[in-house]
Amino acid sequence: MAALSVLVVDDDDHTLNIFRLLMDYYAFPLLTLSGAEAQEYFQSYNPAYQTVFDVIAIHVTLPDMDSYQLAQRMRRHSKAKMVAITARYTQLSDPAREIIVGTFDGILLKPLKVAEIIPYLQDVVAGKIRGNGHWNIGRRVTHWTLIDYRGV
Repeated sequence: MAALSVLVVDDDDHTLNIFRLLMDYYAFPLLTLSGAEAQEYFQSYNPAYQTVFDVIAIHVTLPDMDSYQLAQRMRRHSKAKMVAITARYTQLSDPAREIIVGTFDGILLKPLKVAEIIPYLQDVVAGKIRGNGHWNIGRRVTHWTLIDYRGV
């Protein structure tokens, strides 16, 4: 299994703990930050940000913060793939979904399935998730293409 370095931005301790346990199990580098901490972390440009992370996963409904602007700011400072984390994707309006598709390279849906996280993130990094207008969103079907990770 190819190693991944991941930054997770979320204010939900449960989500952060899932990532901590999973990444620790595989001995993959991980940094977890709240939204405010992530803003501070990326406030000033550092060339090291270009290669530190393979994936940056951001919860799309951070309190008191625009997650999309944060993702765009992080993208300017990092070559990492951006992955949205959300529980409400199917409840969003089409324009809101289009913003997610335009901002992020993939999406992890809550409740998170531990067995799906690493294979999904590896596929995002490898560029297997998004292409030709199709987008993998894990377990649930929307108007984008579904790739099912339950068998992984």
